[in-house]
Amino acid sequence: MKINFLTVFLFSILLFTAIFILPDFALAITAPTVSFVGGDNSQGGGFYDPYDSLIVFKISTAEPRFDYFEMQYSDNGQSWSDIAADCEEISGPSNLSCYWSTTGIFALKLWFRARSIHNEASSQSQFYDTSNLSLSHRNLVNYTTNFFTESFDTAEFESEMTTANWDINIGRKLLELNSDEPPLPPYQDYGLALSTNLLAGDQSSDAIVTGVIVQPVQVIGAGQSVDYKVSDDGINWQSISFPAGQIVPAAQEFDFENPAGHQLFWRAELSTNNNQKTPRVYQVRINWKENHTPQACFTVEPTSNFLDPRQQYFFNASCSGDYEDSLTEMKYRWYCEDAEHPFDTGFQTGGYTHTEQFNSTSTFVINLEVEDTLGAQDQYQSSINEESLAGGIYGWMWGAVGYGSSKVGAGWTSLNCDNVYDGTSINFCGYIDYGLQMDEQYIWGWAWNSYWGWLCFGATCDYELYGYPPRETTEARVIYSRSDGTVNGWGRFVNAAAISQEAGGWLQLRGLLESSEPWCGGEEVDLCTHLNFEERTMEGFAWSAWTDPQYPGEKLGPGWQSFEYAYINLPWLETLYGTMYSQTGGGEGSNVAPPAGEFTASYCILSGGDIVNYESGIGCSQEGYTQIAFPSANNQYRNILGIIDFDRILDGDEYPQILSSSDDVDGILPNVLGGKVYYFTNEELTDYIINEPFIIFNARNVDSSGAGTVVIDGNLRINSDFYYENVAVTSQIENLASIAWIVKGDVIIDPNVANIVGAFIVLGQEGIIESGQFKTGYDFNDPKKLLVKGLVMAKGMVFDRYYRVAGASSEQIIYDGRALVNTPPGLEDVARALPLWRETFATTQIEE
Repeated sequence: MKINFLTVFLFSILLFTAIFILPDFALAITAPTVSFVGGDNSQGGGFYDPYDSLIVFKISTAEPRFDYFEMQYSDNGQSWSDIAADCEEISGPSNLSCYWSTTGIFALKLWFRARSIHNEASSQSQFYDTSNLSLSHRNLVNYTTNFFTESFDTAEFESEMTTANWDINIGRKLLELNSDEPPLPPYQDYGLALSTNLLAGDQSSDAIVTGVIVQPVQVIGAGQSVDYKVSDDGINWQSISFPAGQIVPAAQEFDFENPAGHQLFWRAELSTNNNQKTPRVYQVRINWKENHTPQACFTVEPTSNFLDPRQQYFFNASCSGDYEDSLTEMKYRWYCEDAEHPFDTGFQTGGYTHTEQFNSTSTFVINLEVEDTLGAQDQYQSSINEESLAGGIYGWMWGAVGYGSSKVGAGWTSLNCDNVYDGTSINFCGYIDYGLQMDEQYIWGWAWNSYWGWLCFGATCDYELYGYPPRETTEARVIYSRSDGTVNGWGRFVNAAAISQEAGGWLQLRGLLESSEPWCGGEEVDLCTHLNFEERTMEGFAWSAWTDPQYPGEKLGPGWQSFEYAYINLPWLETLYGTMYSQTGGGEGSNVAPPAGEFTASYCILSGGDIVNYESGIGCSQEGYTQIAFPSANNQYRNILGIIDFDRILDGDEYPQILSSSDDVDGILPNVLGGKVYYFTNEELTDYIINEPFIIFNARNVDSSGAGTVVIDGNLRINSDFYYENVAVTSQIENLASIAWIVKGDVIIDPNVANIVGAFIVLGQEGIIESGQFKTGYDFNDPKKLLVKGLVMAKGMVFDRYYRVAGASSEQIIYDGRALVNTPPGLEDVARALPLWRETFATTQIEE
């Protein structure tokens, strides 16, 4: 057998090539060139968008015998998945522009790698790889209220498709025109995609949809278009167009002309005049707006009049509000269903005030219904002439020794069923309700003595039953002076009337003895009955004695009665869900401790001085506490809680700022605070005023903040109620309304104000020791409870409220946590300490 050396030689060359050269060639194939050039990722990195839904990159190779690119991603750097990116040729199949949808890939970081495949998959290049794709994915429920995204990962909302295609493959996830020769062009020139009702599965609300904000993620080239339409009924459509060439165009907003209900539809019409190209839609984002329920509220003046049935009552619902409609646009219905005086105004546009005369001193319940222009309603209820059994005067009257032959005294007489003994609450209400009441000039009501029985005061001593007082020709009255506190008038131990119908049992509060000598004492000490407004007590002596029918020459009766343990409606302070601090002292000896089962502070009470009649809900009280110093210019507004950075708050660089020289605070502040600082300053002004009621609304729009900080360069006078919107935030917490008031003066609250909200930081004016007071208002003439939802920090607090009904506190401060969960601008450092500081703050003596 002859050997062909030429054949052997050629075979050897092939073998050598296969063993040595081809592997070297494979190893020598360099990785493709990849550049990330933009897309949705570059529009905000996920901060503005619920997903980083689209990454645009270019990939190319110059190596020979190229077949295709292999692209993969990983969310852990270990396991890899193929990407079917949507790619177009730039200059041939080895130079591509690709669009990669990351919708549905929930990861903060992605690894990406790609390589080129050559020679009919017999060889491949090295990998290009990167681990720098940081994605800030946000779950939709934390994005914003009423937000929907069609990401095309399913066709769930499809009801009709005409030559349009939903591609749900990993990496593509897009809407495009169908191809006549799938999967290659040419494409159809027109296609339609139509959704079902997007809100069909929304069980959380049935509110009317009033408008939408729409934003697509798209790629539209020359000769291509996408016409988007939205509808609130599936019949009437409104077009929205976006410019070509922008992957994420600016969102567009509009309102429906005639809102139809809780429905929402969208459709997209795709077209092209180049059948080699198709417009591509990767995502459609829709933020819809709902009509919000109004918030009903009203005040009444006066709240009661037990003496004059002809009193006219003025009802004012200007504290009501609505996010969309003004007071004059809404409808109001006032009605009362009490049989003694029923009335119903029906709904009246703009009728937010009402006047009514009841011709009775009975208690009446008044109802208000408020309706906005789209029919949403809210209601509010309050009452007039409410008998506050535990209000007015309470405590004890004492009579040790009786007068006359029987020497019968009176002992203790209880002035109220909800009473106090030595600072401790004793409540007999519910079994038998009684008590002394007072308004701006009269005292009336019932007291109880275990020996003599019931004791009526003033107008309660009905002259038809008990006659006229001795030497009087008019019915009994107890009248007091608001200037000096002197008390004049009569009461009667009614059981004693059986002994002497004409004179028996009458109690004289001020007057002369039968010897014509006064018992009221000298100029400095008033021994007759009087009110001590400073100490909030009822003091002095009253006299009750009459002729003994069995011994005409003798007198009989309880004798002298002393009001040495009687109090004028002493209020008590309540702070909920927080700790109370005082730099120098908490409470005074004249304070009344909270009723049984109630507490001054939910948690601890910490004071640099004594703690008197203030009680902790968990038994935590510490005197001599010195770790809190009040923030001031001297310590750069810093203490253990953090720093209030005035320079950063007011320079306008970090936070948007609204600067105002007006004193009209409520007129300047918007309904939604928008994450801004509102700075009120004017060298010619010392006082800035809230005169009209208002509501601080939650934010609604995309990436909008409901927080805001108001800086007052002087005193803040609060003459009207203001509230937070009473609607929960179910999406991003930044929408929650949250206001901070930084006051470089005093906060002075009118006694008619009952509700205020916010974090009050009352710094005062530098150099003035008494400046920086939080004053709740002297409400003696018309007592009202003050409710503060937020927190208070001030140099001093003056609690002046008299209100006391059924053991309720006169001032109540509820730490609601808003300053922590949605911190107003500039208070971030202070908010970090709030879990330790949650509450009412005072750094000088608390007055009450």
